[in-house]
Amino acid sequence: MTSRTVVSTILYVLILVLLFFLVTVPSLIYGISSFILTPVGWLIRLFIGRPIFSYKAGVIALKMSTVFLLIIVPTILYFYVWEPLGWIFFSWIALYFLIRIYSGVHERERTIINAWKEFDVFINKYRRTYTKYNLPIAFITIILTIASPALGYFIGGNAGLLTGIVIAIIIWVLSPFARETIIEK
Repeated sequence: MTSRTVVSTILYVLILVLLFFLVTVPSLIYGISSFILTPVGWLIRLFIGRPIFSYKAGVIALKMSTVFLLIIVPTILYFYVWEPLGWIFFSWIALYFLIRIYSGVHERERTIINAWKEFDVFINKYRRTYTKYNLPIAFITIILTIASPALGYFIGGNAGLLTGIVIAIIIWVLSPFARETIIEK
């Protein structure tokens, strides 16, 4: 091997490692955090009395994941794990978001969100019904969803917590039946 091929191979591997740690790993963290925060988006939609399962819950989760990764996770790392780790994580994710903005990924994400909006408008244009949530039942659902895991944990420890989580999932599955479908004529 010549020295030129060795240097080019080392640079190639270095670029791959750099891309892996600056793009691939943070994008996986960003995607997983959006997925984890989706139930919070559903809860916000339920709390404001809007249909839970819509594209707007996903948009809420995307917006919250940015705040979650830039503020909440570094703060937790800073105060509870190791102070420099909070600053390192913040810098790493901030650099990733800058890469997203300047590479055009952020604009493509915005284009996809606008396409979701147009699709929602198209569906609602040809649908003669709309869904209205029963507000008292929505608040009862929120309270039961929060109270069942907490009460389960206080009554039965970890086993009670798992039972409470199962009950909360059942409550969320049943919550769409509290809707009123209104047909326009």
